[in-house]
Amino acid sequence: MALPVVQLDPQTGMKHSPSGKRRAYVLGAIHVFMLAHVVHWVWTGKTLSPIEPSESVEFFRYGIVNPGLIFFGLAILATMIFGRYVCGWGCHLVAYQDLMLWILKKFKLRPKAFRSRFLILVPLVIAAMWMFLVPMGYRLWLTIQGEPFPTIQPHFTKVEYWSTFARLIFGAATILICGFAIIYFMGPKAFCTFACPYGAFFGLADKVATYRIRVNDNCEQCGHCTAVCTSNVSVSEEVNLYGMVVDPGCMKCLDCVHVCPNDALSVSAGRLPFGLKPASEPKPRRYDLSMPMEFVALAVFLISLMTINGLYGQFPFLMSLGVAAVVTFLLMKGISLFTSKTVMMQRTALKSNGRWKPAGVAYGLITLVLAAVVGHSALWRYHAVHSNYPDMNVGNMLLNNGMENRQPGPYPRWYADANYAGQITEEQRADIDVAIHHLNRCVDLGLFAYPDHRRRLAWLYASIDQREKAVEQMRAGTAALPGYLDYPKQAEPQIQFLVLLAQYEAAVRNFDAADAAWDQALSMTRELRERFKQKLGDEPHGFSGFVWTERANYLVARGQYRRAAETYEKLFEEHPDYVAQRFDYGAVLFMMRDVEGAARQFQAVLDLDPTNAEAAFRLGVAYLQTGRMEDALKVFEVTRQHGNAQQQAQLDALMAELR
Repeated sequence: MALPVVQLDPQTGMKHSPSGKRRAYVLGAIHVFMLAHVVHWVWTGKTLSPIEPSESVEFFRYGIVNPGLIFFGLAILATMIFGRYVCGWGCHLVAYQDLMLWILKKFKLRPKAFRSRFLILVPLVIAAMWMFLVPMGYRLWLTIQGEPFPTIQPHFTKVEYWSTFARLIFGAATILICGFAIIYFMGPKAFCTFACPYGAFFGLADKVATYRIRVNDNCEQCGHCTAVCTSNVSVSEEVNLYGMVVDPGCMKCLDCVHVCPNDALSVSAGRLPFGLKPASEPKPRRYDLSMPMEFVALAVFLISLMTINGLYGQFPFLMSLGVAAVVTFLLMKGISLFTSKTVMMQRTALKSNGRWKPAGVAYGLITLVLAAVVGHSALWRYHAVHSNYPDMNVGNMLLNNGMENRQPGPYPRWYADANYAGQITEEQRADIDVAIHHLNRCVDLGLFAYPDHRRRLAWLYASIDQREKAVEQMRAGTAALPGYLDYPKQAEPQIQFLVLLAQYEAAVRNFDAADAAWDQALSMTRELRERFKQKLGDEPHGFSGFVWTERANYLVARGQYRRAAETYEKLFEEHPDYVAQRFDYGAVLFMMRDVEGAARQFQAVLDLDPTNAEAAFRLGVAYLQTGRMEDALKVFEVTRQHGNAQQQAQLDALMAELR
């Protein structure tokens, strides 16, 4: 009778696991789906919102329900039953980390897993808290203060698909650092271990999962399961102590199950490990850092993370976590060159018995350069943070209550208001002076242009009536913007800067320059609208509404009412439901003495918003001027029922005149 032949790896002498290929196929299929998602958006101009856990934060901030929230919720529920299959079989970053590990093995390198007492807490205590718990706490605080929770609204499709993602170059850098480099330095699944905020939630959910890798009596403690685990789980020890794998880091790759020579491991439902005592005393955990060095490493990580996250307005949070972890490892290894007699970088000796090796000297120089770069970036970040929080108030930082929330903001036609600077308080003026100082330091120190700092400087200078300096900053920011983007043809940010530039040029009465900026902005807007019109049909692109609105405001400020009226008409061709703009258009028509036209616009406002007391009052006045007393009295009732005290007083005064 023929017996099955077990295929053994000639290098390890262990059974082959089919899980590696199976997971590669599944993870490859996920990448195909991701690519198809992007291609669909490029082809049609509109697609399903990103199915990304980070998108779920929008629910806690704005009450938005999107595919990312639904996916994250379902994934956590599935993990609470079956364990961390979503991580092992569905995460693209896990795919890159496993690919890097496979490549290293081809070169006969098996990176040693870095062990730390404190840094392992980063995903839950720092990453998940900052990404999810802080927005939740902020929303709860606002609710306690009396602000209602935003109306829950579904957002399942998106036109600006890439708006919540990093630039492509930083997306690629995230893959290289968080998917590849971190594995060489810190071992298998290092990003999952030291950075991933989603993994923190999945790890908690895994603790109550009833399906686990369990052992039967066939186990002979050969250690094959631990040898093949790419999740840094000591499988053989755990099944010996508890009869199951209890480590929440287990991502159910199933390699351990398939390589077991005695088929002792399987995935099945059963009791949970809560209250389960180990069969013997567990081995003490070994760490790579002493306790004092653990505190140093934690401090280095926190400084690196706060420095890198948002640096030059570019580094996204997930990438910053991975970079901070790698920087911490490299700097701690550099410190060990001065504190230890023998230092190894994987299989390369940097220092042996107190003697520096050539590789160690080179690494020491690299460490000094790295420390200098991080230090310079930390100084830039300090000035950037200080510019937005002049008082460095921690409460304001946690509540995101920076300068742009606390100083007077721009309002329509501000550039035509010669008295704007007189509207700020002395306290605001002091904060603005501090913010200007620190933003100028950022401009001087920056290794790269950051147009948004120029934009902020422009508004700060305008706030204190230094309009010439303001327009200089806006010109510099607009000129630097194309080089700041992945694709110089990205329209939306360039249009926005051009609109602002036109306003600042108008503020110093450079009307020719303002008109030139408007012409360029409108040209780009038409191109953007036509590009999306081919894909979306009659559905308008929201950004064009912003441009037409600002253009109309600009023309009104210039006193060019007829051109403003033409602009409003173009706006309403695409966006007929814009309430505030219709009200402004009605006011413009009043100034043009087109009372009937104004009445039509105010009536349109009431059709869209039946409780708009101000529109009702203006419509009533228009009716009075055209002799429609009964109609005027009817619409005045809307003002009577829904108007504020000032509107009520205005109506009472008018009615007294009529009597």
